Amino acid sequence: MGIKRLSIFQKNLLLTMVITSLFGVVLFCSSIYVLTNHLTKNIIQQATELGDTWIPLMGTENIERSLSDLKANSPHNIQLIDQLTLLTENNENVSQAYLFGANINKNNETIILPQPKKILDLGYKIGELQKQPIEWVNAAKKLLRTKQPTHTLTYSDALGTWVTTLHPVMNNKGEVIAILGIDIDASIVEDGKKSLIYLLAPLLLLFIGITMWFQYLGQYKLFKPLNQLLNGINQVSKGDFKSNIPVTRKDEIGLLTESFNTMVCEIRLLFDSLLETASSIQVQSAESPDTTETSLNNSLELAFKQLENINYYTSVLERIQHADKMNAISQLAAAVAHEVRNPCTTINGFLQFFLEEDWLPDSKRGLIEVMKQEVDYIEKIISEYIQFSNPHQLNSQNIDISEKINKLIELVAPVAHHKVVYNTIFEEPLHIKANEIEMTQVFLNVLQNAVEAMPSGGTLTIKGYRTDDYVTIEVSDTGSGMSKEELSRLGTPFYSTKSKGTGLGLMTVYHIIRKYQGEIKVKSTMGIGTVFTVKIPLETKQVNNP
Repeated sequence: MGIKRLSIFQKNLLLTMVITSLFGVVLFCSSIYVLTNHLTKNIIQQATELGDTWIPLMGTENIERSLSDLKANSPHNIQLIDQLTLLTENNENVSQAYLFGANINKNNETIILPQPKKILDLGYKIGELQKQPIEWVNAAKKLLRTKQPTHTLTYSDALGTWVTTLHPVMNNKGEVIAILGIDIDASIVEDGKKSLIYLLAPLLLLFIGITMWFQYLGQYKLFKPLNQLLNGINQVSKGDFKSNIPVTRKDEIGLLTESFNTMVCEIRLLFDSLLETASSIQVQSAESPDTTETSLNNSLELAFKQLENINYYTSVLERIQHADKMNAISQLAAAVAHEVRNPCTTINGFLQFFLEEDWLPDSKRGLIEVMKQEVDYIEKIISEYIQFSNPHQLNSQNIDISEKINKLIELVAPVAHHKVVYNTIFEEPLHIKANEIEMTQVFLNVLQNAVEAMPSGGTLTIKGYRTDDYVTIEVSDTGSGMSKEELSRLGTPFYSTKSKGTGLGLMTVYHIIRKYQGEIKVKSTMGIGTVFTVKIPLETKQVNNP
C-alpha cells in the first residue's frame, strides 16, 4: 500500500535505485570473483614456473637414487632435503615443497620421498606411506595421465589449507617416477580477496550515489514539465483560466506546453465572451439579487451559473443560453483538437516507436511508458471535449436494458480494486427502443461513478422495473454520499468530485437522457450513499436538446 501512494516520479526513482543497486552488487561480486581468480592463477603460474625450474636443479638421477635408497642420511637424500628446504624458505608464496612417489595405492597412499626439514621435524619419515587428500589424488592422477604440471582446488589437511601445484619427475624413458608438490597457503588468496572488498566497497557506494544523483536530476527535468501540464489541466477543469506554463524546452514537450497555453488563452476569451453576453442581458440571480459582474472571477462555473439565472426568468433566453453554451464548448473542442491533439498524437507515435526498439534499456523503457500514460490521459480529456462538438443522430434498436446492465457490471467489476457486492433486481426483461452505444455510455458512467464512490468497498444495488410508459433504473451505492451543493452542480461541465475528473461524463449522461425525453433524479445523503434514478420512455424518439 505504501508504494501505491507514491507519485510516478517517486516510483521511477525507487525503481531506478533498485536496478542501480542490483547492477552495482552484481558488478561488485563479479569484480571480486574475476580479480580473486586472476590472483589465484598468478600464484599458481608462479609456483608452476618455480617447479619447472627446480626439478632440473635437483637432478633426476638424485631422485631416482632416492627411490632406490630411502635412508634419510644418504648423501643424495641429504642434498634433496637441503634443496627442498632452500626452495621453501627463499620463496614467500611457497609454504612447503616436497617429493612423493608416483605410485598411488587403493588407499590413496604414496611413499614419502625427501621433504623440507620443517616437515621431517614434524615426524614424517622418508620411505613411509602417507594418505593424501582426495583433491591431491585427483590432481596427481591427472598428472600421471597427461604427464603435464597441474594443480588442485583449495583443500585442507592436518597442516593447513592449501592450493598445490604438482610437477612430474620423469626418467630418461619418459616415465613419471616421482611427483614434486609445491603447497601455496590459501590464506594468501583470502587476504587478497578481503583487500579487494575493502577497496571496492567504498567505490560501489560512490558509484550508486553518483548514479542516483544523475538519475534524480534527469527524471526531475523530465517530469517537471509534465507535472506542470497536469496541474494546468486540473486548474482549467476547476475554472481557473489564468494558468500559463513557462516554456523552457524546445522539444515535443515544449511544443505541447505552447499548445496548452494557446488553448487556455482561447478558453479565457470564450469565457469573457460568455460574461459579456450575461452582462448585456443584465439579469440577476433569484437567489442572490445583488450579484454583479465585479463579483465574478474567471470561473467557468460562475459563467454557467449566470446563464442559468437567465434561464430562470425566460424560457426563450434558456434556449439561447443553451445554444451559446454548446457553441462555446464546440469552439473549445475545436481549439483543443487543433492545438493539442496533433502534438499529442506526434508524441504518442514517437513514444510507441521507441518502445518497439529492442536496444532500449529497461530503465529508459519504464520512463517512456510513464510518459505515454500521461499523454494518453491528456488525449482522453480531449476526446471528452470533442464528443460535444460533434452531435449526431444514431440509429435506435430494441434493447434489453436489464441484459445490457448485467454485461456492464461484468465489465466494471474487475476494475474495482476493493470489495464491492453487486445486487441486481429486475422484475422482468426490460426492453426499450434506443441506440445501444448511447445506452452503454449512460449506464457505464453511472456504474463507474457508483463504484468509485466506495473506495473502501460496499454494496451496489441495481433495480429495474416498468412504470406506465417508462422503464426505470435505480442505481444505489453505499458510498460517502454528496452534499446539497455538490448535488446542485452535478452535470455541470468541468465540475467533478473526483481528483482527475472533468465533469463531462455526467454531462454526457444528462445530454443523452434528455435527448430521449427521459429523466434523471439524484438523491444523496452524506455518509449513507447515493441513488441515481434514470427513466427512459418505452418508445423513445431522439430529439435535439434545446
